[in-house]
This record gives sequence, C-alpha cells and structure tokens, in this order.
Amino acid sequence: MHYFTKEWYELEVSAHLELEEDKQAEFMSEEYFQELYKQKSEEFLKELQIVHEEIALKHQTLKEGHIKHEPFNREKVAENFYQSFLDNQNRLKKTLTIIFDNSGSFTTITKMNLDNYEIIRQDSLLQNLLWVNDEIYKTNGKYELHVMLRNVNNELIEFIVSAEHISFEH
Repeated sequence: MHYFTKEWYELEVSAHLELEEDKQAEFMSEEYFQELYKQKSEEFLKELQIVHEEIALKHQTLKEGHIKHEPFNREKVAENFYQSFLDNQNRLKKTLTIIFDNSGSFTTITKMNLDNYEIIRQDSLLQNLLWVNDEIYKTNGKYELHVMLRNVNNELIEFIVSAEHISFEH
C-alpha cells in the first residue's frame, strides 16, 4: 500500500495545532463560503460608505471647494473589494504556516511552513489534534504530506497537503 489511510492505521496500530476554529468551516461548503463573502463584502461597503460620507461632509463644512469630492460608487468599491479578496487568496495559497504546541512531546518543532500549497484532504479542523504518524512523497514535482492525527474522542483524522516546499522551524 503506497498511501496510508485511517483504516490501515487502525489495523496497524489499534502535535497540537493552533488554528482559528469555526465549526461551520470544518468541511468545504460553497453555500457557507458565499454567505461569509456576502457578509464581509456588505460590512466593508457600509464602512467605506460611512467614511466617504464623513469626508464629504467635512469638505462641505470646511468649504474646500477646490477639492473635488467624487460621489460614492458602490459598484467600483465592490469590484475593488473582490479584487483584494482574490489577491489575498493568492497570497495565502503561497505563505501557510501551521503552529505546533510541542509541550510534552519529543520534538522541538514549533512551525511547519508550506509554500504554494494545496490541501487535498482535511477531515476536520486541525485544532487540538495529536500528530500520530506521517508520510511524505514526491509527486508531480511537489511534496505530498500525509498526516494521521487523533482528536480528543480518539478518532483518526487525515490531513493531506501538497506543496512546492515544506520547511520546519524549531
């Protein structure tokens, strides 16, 4: 068997991570993603519109007629928000860092950095899990890391990630 699975590990053998937890984000849901995106976009647009109106009022109050103040363009701001979102997503896909709580363990590793990564499988959130076993392969010019984790209920969790470069910090 080339890649281990939960089933294989359970037959064979019968790291704590600190990531922000959101139970709804435990599994990929396009509906939930769209809901969050819409919520954050609306919050951003409302905040920007308030700032824009405050600036317009200040210019009007100070009678600064020589400064041209453009009206609030909701569509343009929404497009800028979307472009910033895409830019941020691209940046995040390149500088992922997983921080370990190694207290009580046999390792001094505190961080794992994954460059230009893609998460292939993630059975659940990665917070408060114990790192049980791992394998790494060179696949299609990238490293493919297979990690077996265990949660507080003693259930096995698989995490598989592909990255151009994986490094560890002590």
